[in-house]
Amino acid sequence: MERGRWGQVVLIICEDVKTADELKTKMHGQERQPNQITMYTISEKHNIEKRNFSQGNIIIATNLGGRGTDIHVQQEVNKCGGLFVLLTYFPGSQRVERQVFGRTARKGNPGMVQMILNQDYLAPAYQGQSVETMRQLREEYEVSRLHSMERDELFEIKMKENLFSIFCTYLCDFDKNYTQEEKSDFIQMKDVPECFRSYRKKFDYQIALNALKESWALWLILHKEHISRHDDINTLREDLKKHLRNTGIHLLQGRSKNFYDYIKQAKSRTDLYCIDKKKPDCGAMFYWRSAAECDPFYSAVALYSQAYVTINLGKKDYIIKARILLENAKTAVDVFLSESTNTMMLCNLSVTSDFAPHRKDTNLQTQMQARMNIFKSWKEYIENSLKTLKELESSRSDAITEDSIVYNLSKDKDPITTKELIALDEYGLGIVFQIKKKPEFCYDALGCFILGFLQVAAGVLVCTLSCGTASQFGLGLISEGVCDMIQGIKGMIQGGFDWAEWAISKAISIGVSLLCGGFGRLKKAVSAARSGAKGLITGAKCTSVITVKQCLKHATKYTVQELAKQGCVDVLSHAVDKGLKALFQKVLTQAFKDKVVSLIKANALLGKALTDLICSGIPKDALENGCSDFTIDKGCEGQMCKSVDVMTRQVIPDLMMDCTTVNKVVDGLSNVCGAVTQLIKDEKQFAKMEKVTMCLQSAKYITLYVQILNSCPTEQVINRTFVPKLLQTMDKLPQEKYEDQDGRHSLSDVKRLKDELINIIAESVSNSFIQACSRHLTSLTTKRFLSQINYAAGSAVSNILGRGDTKSFFDNQLYKHNMNVASHSSCEILSEPEEKDLMCYIEDICDVDRPATALDIHVLTQSDSLEGKGIKLIAVDKSGNKLSEDYYPGKDSSADDIVLLLKKEPERTEGFLSGLKQRLCGEQSPYSGHFEILGLDGTTIPVNSEGQNCLYHAVVQATSKNQGDITNQAVSLRNEVKHALQKNVHRYAKLLQLQKGYEETYKSPEKYTISGGGEKTRNESKKKYMDRFNKTDMRDLPEGDVSVIKTYNLGMIGKHHDLLGTNNNNNKIIVNADHIPPKNTFHKALEILNTTGMHDELEKKNPSLYRMITADNRDKGLCRQVLVEDHRIILTTGNSKVAHKIREKLAYAAADGDVEKLIKMSVMVANPEISQSFRKDAGIPRGKQRRAILSKEATRQYHNIGDKLLVEGYLKAGLIDLNTSRDLMTWLDQGHLYSKNTSEYHELLNVMRPEN
Repeated sequence: MERGRWGQVVLIICEDVKTADELKTKMHGQERQPNQITMYTISEKHNIEKRNFSQGNIIIATNLGGRGTDIHVQQEVNKCGGLFVLLTYFPGSQRVERQVFGRTARKGNPGMVQMILNQDYLAPAYQGQSVETMRQLREEYEVSRLHSMERDELFEIKMKENLFSIFCTYLCDFDKNYTQEEKSDFIQMKDVPECFRSYRKKFDYQIALNALKESWALWLILHKEHISRHDDINTLREDLKKHLRNTGIHLLQGRSKNFYDYIKQAKSRTDLYCIDKKKPDCGAMFYWRSAAECDPFYSAVALYSQAYVTINLGKKDYIIKARILLENAKTAVDVFLSESTNTMMLCNLSVTSDFAPHRKDTNLQTQMQARMNIFKSWKEYIENSLKTLKELESSRSDAITEDSIVYNLSKDKDPITTKELIALDEYGLGIVFQIKKKPEFCYDALGCFILGFLQVAAGVLVCTLSCGTASQFGLGLISEGVCDMIQGIKGMIQGGFDWAEWAISKAISIGVSLLCGGFGRLKKAVSAARSGAKGLITGAKCTSVITVKQCLKHATKYTVQELAKQGCVDVLSHAVDKGLKALFQKVLTQAFKDKVVSLIKANALLGKALTDLICSGIPKDALENGCSDFTIDKGCEGQMCKSVDVMTRQVIPDLMMDCTTVNKVVDGLSNVCGAVTQLIKDEKQFAKMEKVTMCLQSAKYITLYVQILNSCPTEQVINRTFVPKLLQTMDKLPQEKYEDQDGRHSLSDVKRLKDELINIIAESVSNSFIQACSRHLTSLTTKRFLSQINYAAGSAVSNILGRGDTKSFFDNQLYKHNMNVASHSSCEILSEPEEKDLMCYIEDICDVDRPATALDIHVLTQSDSLEGKGIKLIAVDKSGNKLSEDYYPGKDSSADDIVLLLKKEPERTEGFLSGLKQRLCGEQSPYSGHFEILGLDGTTIPVNSEGQNCLYHAVVQATSKNQGDITNQAVSLRNEVKHALQKNVHRYAKLLQLQKGYEETYKSPEKYTISGGGEKTRNESKKKYMDRFNKTDMRDLPEGDVSVIKTYNLGMIGKHHDLLGTNNNNNKIIVNADHIPPKNTFHKALEILNTTGMHDELEKKNPSLYRMITADNRDKGLCRQVLVEDHRIILTTGNSKVAHKIREKLAYAAADGDVEKLIKMSVMVANPEISQSFRKDAGIPRGKQRRAILSKEATRQYHNIGDKLLVEGYLKAGLIDLNTSRDLMTWLDQGHLYSKNTSEYHELLNVMRPEN
């Protein structure tokens, strides 16, 4: 306490939390302020490392405060002696004591430590001893304990480690019996591998692994006494090996002595089957049967689960089979009930008066009662299911199961009941079910429709309440909701709906959105909607009622537009799919049917088998009466026709290739790649994703072509595949063998029936092939063309309905919101290039010939020009209806606001057809309009202005007392805004960057937006290029080559971002920007300088080159615009060994300061023609040659333009002087670039040779 009064911070270390709390309570009673005492006993709750403690503060902590905690104190505390540590107990080890003492006097700061002990609380051995003696006794005790551990415990541990190594070795060997696919956890997978879809003769990997672990643990328990006796380790090892080997063999054979292994296997397979009940049972039935056979006495769960799987499989007589299984399960449950009842009776007897002094309601009684209640509830489920099955059996209706978890067997949630339910779940009963009649109406589809409607409603609310600031999220919700509504309508019409497929599509869209946008997008949307609603309630100016109404109106319009668009696309897709399928079926029927009939009739083996089948049903005495007109019994004939038809249909699926799973996987991956590609902005990543998408598209088409070829009924398919399989099936029929050829085959009715059977077979086979082939052809056609048709149709519908205008409205709202947020943000630190770039942009946008933007209004209202007034802008249509209302507050809230009225009128188009054409093409209608000043009394004052400076005219007219020369005053006011931006560029940086980005994204001007705003450096690069291009003699080049060079600015030199800015999106796949030298050359040169320590030498020799190498920005050096095909050929492209060698060679030239050599070598390796020459001379494979876009002469010409511009660019940057520039120009003009006799060529060639 005294130390605290002296100005130190005191850290008191207590033995436990209780002692610390008691100390805190006592200290509070000594006139201490609560904020002066800090507790540190729970690391998650009391985080003291972020605090900076002042004089007089006291920290009460446990051993937690002495373990790696860094306590910060103010400088005044250090002047008074620093942190004072007080240890109040004797630690059990020297390490803990050192940790506590090490909390103070850290990092050169002063500190003190003291240990205060109470003799009464010390261990008997320590009482009456000095601290040093106590420390010595503690050390002796630790040494003694360690010796004891080494003698006994460590020896046993080593034995167990030895035995455990045997177990681990066996696990590694056992692991080889499973493939990587079999080891996967199918529960976490979307597409379950086929190996899990059927029964196998071995347990699943994880279950087998756990069984081996349990076997090892059981062996270890049974041999615990042997290990403690230190028996012979070799004997134990051999016994363990034998035990593990036998267990492993049984598991690989699908057998186990452990009843629970079967339960776990069956339960996991049932869970797998529940993922998609339309597919096979994944072997669940077999494993439940095995579990029941392993322990018949406890077979209730196995029988019950078999009934569940049987009902969901819905195979022949499934209701009868399920009823039998449930009756047996009910009998087994009665056994459980009987056991529990007997136990309960004994419990009741144990607490009677004859066995006093016992009490009532023991835990065992409660447990037995809970168990009995659970079994009774389960039995009730079974009885209800049996009752429902009987009713469905009598009405011949289908059954479905309504699943619920096992925890629904009891409403009680007390710990004992919960433990009983957990035990039952572990025992295998994960699902209890009720049986219901299968509904004819698809309620799942209705649910999807309702879910979609709710999404649409939520999207409209988000767009409305956020006033458009969260429109991206809201419009996405509307689009997804409309899609779900349409899916629900289709499902209700078709009578089926697949939630799994829906969930996959949702997971793709949501996952990609969150991956690319982050969870912050969702959080921002909710925050924006909440703040918008709050603004409506409080009546804030920033959230006007007009804006909310307009947002609601446009969100509703967007919903209608999206519904019309997607509905039109779905109807068109359905119509095209049906039409194509009908067309292909009609064409294929003529091509397939006759061919199949002729092939089947020509097959002698099938004809004989059918004759034998028919004759086996004719009595032998049919010919003895001399009756050649014997007629086959109609009932027998019908049975034969039915049997043949059934056998044919059983064989047909084996002929078809089922690639459904492959198609689903590829489609899912394609959807993911497509969604990700749309959101990727990085050019390299975009190119990679496009390649992946192209590969997936190729896989789709290859799969379809294979399926089409497989669905064609060729002679090989009919005679070598179909007929042998059908004959094998017919051989299994219990029929009389017709071998004596007694003449029954020559009966006319036999021949007639044989032809009918052949026609039945041919009809089934041809129809199956026609349907399969037409389905695949339709799929191929729609995949190839329908997406383009749908896109065109959807775009046309969207444009006609004005969907682009609706999206533009929300984009404009988001833009205004972002500008408002940016106007209140703090100053931003800018680099020199960024500041220069913004200064150029300010010059551009402050031109009086350009329209004003929201940026101008923000600057105006925050300046002194308006005397603190704000500006309210109200946009109205030609009828005077309000379209929007935006308020920009001024510096003085008490000052009157300037209210401007902007009347917008769409410009008239020339004729209806012209307007319709513009609408179909998605061209937005241009607007014209004028400003008016709205007075306080509601009167309007017209603004007389010309040109693009009309907003400033309106502001001047509304504020100026001198109405004489308004035009010059407006120009002056705009210049004031310009000077304010230039003077406070750091303050307005975010506003400028946002406005600039908005202009580059949305080229069509809105109410306050403008177009243009290109950088001066980019324009300078383009001008220099055009000057050099016009001076170059291209008369010998083909006109088409010259046009390509000029169109794509081939050879232009500039910074990387400048070259990208000259390209539109279509050019990016044709041209590329080559860094000369390569961009990582400077990075490697910096590494060389750091290694050799030659910084000073290079800085003196070439300061400009040194600054470029050591600069922090990544965009170093200049780039040249080239064709993509030329970019791929040059030696510095890619990640090959040769490319690395060349970059390293260039880096050494840069580090040495030899700029002339660096530029010469750089242009050589950046030239496609020279690069191919290098490859040939160095013996490097040249790779596959693509068809050239330009001729060899044209490629030389545009590279020559770029080379000379590069020299000029580096001369301007100061990397080379005038003499070096002249030497380089001479070197280029004399053609030394393409010579193999230069020293640079030989140096690079030596670097590239494989032996180097």
